[in-house]
Amino acid sequence: MLKKIKYFLIILFIPLLLNANEELEIWFTDMSNDFIQIVERADKSNLQKELSFLIEKKFAVNSISMSLIGNISKKNSQENLDKYKKAFLSHLTKTLYNLVERYDGQIIKLDKIEKDVNGFLIYSKLEYENKSYSIVWRVVYIENEPKVLDVIIENTSYYVTKKSEFSQILRDNKGELSQLTKIIKEVNLN
Repeated sequence: MLKKIKYFLIILFIPLLLNANEELEIWFTDMSNDFIQIVERADKSNLQKELSFLIEKKFAVNSISMSLIGNISKKNSQENLDKYKKAFLSHLTKTLYNLVERYDGQIIKLDKIEKDVNGFLIYSKLEYENKSYSIVWRVVYIENEPKVLDVIIENTSYYVTKKSEFSQILRDNKGELSQLTKIIKEVNLN
């Protein structure tokens, strides 16, 4: 009986997983195309604004920013948290903007999509001339929309890197979120 239940559940969830993979493939292709369209525009005057809009639309900015500071969020006012989140969005946008400055016709190709315990991993490659770089996108569904939680480029996680950086800054400043926000804003200006 238990085997029959397991078999039934597997049969029930396979179509759901296939539909999710198809949906993610379309979502990823659209996101990649949107990104390429933004960076290939001749008029770069709105580049940072357009990248920020793309990030807000496709990334789980709130989830990422809040998980990077952990329990510090409980010890701060909503005003301080809002300032931090705004600075973090600018920081993430600037990081992407800096990558765009080096854009020279590279393409992003989807390799595969895998379900894991934390959502989905979208494996892709950034290709240019004879070189190829591995990019893995950790994606979850938030309010029925796929959102990027992390980008792992050549086995280096953006999230893990920022978690380490922000934790060190918070340790150095006795857990003061306002100091982290100030430092992020200073970095964003450079």
